[in-house]
Amino acid sequence: MDLESLQKIKSESSVDDVTGGVVSKMEAMLRMSTEDRDCILVNGTVDGRLGALLRGETVTCTIARGGMK
Repeated sequence: MDLESLQKIKSESSVDDVTGGVVSKMEAMLRMSTEDRDCILVNGTVDGRLGALLRGETVTCTIARGGMK
């Protein structure tokens, strides 16, 4: 995910995100990421997923790259 992806989601969404849900999480991830640092969102309640991610294995997750340029 990058800033362009976020803008597309914002413009195409027909549902109000009144709780600050997904869009807010994505914006926060982009603020934390930079050209040299990714931000990864992973569901830690799925058994073994966080450990697998930390071991460098491929897991289902969302990766933000590049920051808010």
